[in-house]
Amino acid sequence: MIEPHLPLGERGPIPDLRRQFNAVMWRFRTGSPWRDVPAEYGPWSTVYDRFRRIARRTAKGPIAAAADSRRAI
Repeated sequence: MIEPHLPLGERGPIPDLRRQFNAVMWRFRTGSPWRDVPAEYGPWSTVYDRFRRIARRTAKGPIAAAADSRRAI
């Protein structure tokens, strides 16, 4: 279900992306701060950085589409 939306690295799939995704889901499910993400998911800063990159890229899609549609009018 989420596989098509996962980013690819320069050389293919990003290693441990599933683990990082699970860490983000854990964080939002528990409401804990990023620094409290369990070590089994990897460093909290790596998980947070990956989340921010994906969030920024995803947010740009609808904004760019809206701007393009306004130009067409």
